Amino acid sequence: ALIGEYLKRKTGIRFIFDMRGFYADERIDGDIWNQNKLVYRLIYRYFKTKEAKFLSCADYTICLTDSARKEIETWRSIHNRPIPIEVLPCCVDTDYFHPDRVNPEELKSVAATLGIEKEDLVLSYLGAVGTWYLLDEMLDFFKQLLGRFPNAKFLFITHEQKEMIQKKYRARGIPENRLIIVKADHSMVPTFLALSQLSIFFIKPVYSKKASSPAKMGEILSMGIPILCNSEVGDTTEIIGSTKTGAVLQAFNATDYDYLIDQIPELLKTPKMQMREAALTYFSLEKGVKKYTEIHKKALLSKRPC
Repeated sequence: ALIGEYLKRKTGIRFIFDMRGFYADERIDGDIWNQNKLVYRLIYRYFKTKEAKFLSCADYTICLTDSARKEIETWRSIHNRPIPIEVLPCCVDTDYFHPDRVNPEELKSVAATLGIEKEDLVLSYLGAVGTWYLLDEMLDFFKQLLGRFPNAKFLFITHEQKEMIQKKYRARGIPENRLIIVKADHSMVPTFLALSQLSIFFIKPVYSKKASSPAKMGEILSMGIPILCNSEVGDTTEIIGSTKTGAVLQAFNATDYDYLIDQIPELLKTPKMQMREAALTYFSLEKGVKKYTEIHKKALLSKRPC
């Protein structure tokens, strides 16, 4: 965006600010730019000032969530209002992430290899466990889940080191045969997801996450799997609430964990197509391509001052 804004001012070329998130605020919320140090306070102010200039100058802005759009429209630092802005979440290839593409025999073989039985309730987690994903809280939830569903197993589909996850669940006294950790190539992710009846992600509910669109959400829903997650992350609460494709907690405590667990029997009855429809409505790659094309056309047709 620094280069795009410069070129627009110098040459008049069209500039689309595809911001993807609140970059400067993510550096604060992720404890990367320590605001107790002057140099990082100055860096933060510089990028917040540039962010406002990008928004003021861009012929079109793209953000990932409606929550981010609403927040941006409250920022007094933006000049040249109103700004042309479009919401375009992280898209998913809904043809690739499709339960019908999973080979039943391969699924049966993988389940046997991992020790998953028909009567098991499998809760999956997909992706990295790092700055934003709350592993401790997810394990606390799973331990509580085991009290109500002793047949539950927690399947991690991740490239993280097993030892780090194992250390944390051992500290909680979770039986080792209740957790499964696998590394999967992209080609195997749909198969591993298909082993689960539910999927979970808890994300750090900080200011910058208003602009976050977890790609895994679209992948999970596209596979016809209901989601357990927390509030205050992008548009997840609104999407899950309107489509009835999961359950959302408000706080990380035993009471809210019980609330999620109470929802599970009904969630397990939700038709797979209901989750698929939600994925097609909000995260379709085909729709994303069409919207990007429309944005480029609009940007070419109207030049904004910079």
